[in-house]
Amino acid sequence: MTLFQLTTEAEMKDKKALGSGPYRLWPKMSQPEGVTTDAEGNIYVVGEPNQFMVLRRATPL
Repeated sequence: MTLFQLTTEAEMKDKKALGSGPYRLWPKMSQPEGVTTDAEGNIYVVGEPNQFMVLRRATPL
């Protein structure tokens, strides 16, 4: 799973590979399906069956 950060003009600003590197969602999440962020830059991922993960920023935005 890769997250893409886009500008309001739909241009790619940044991307994060969540399946490898420091995040390594797998095997922690078998089937991630939804993602959202908050104003502080934290990332919330939900998946099946009944999985929820929070990736918190060390320093809030």
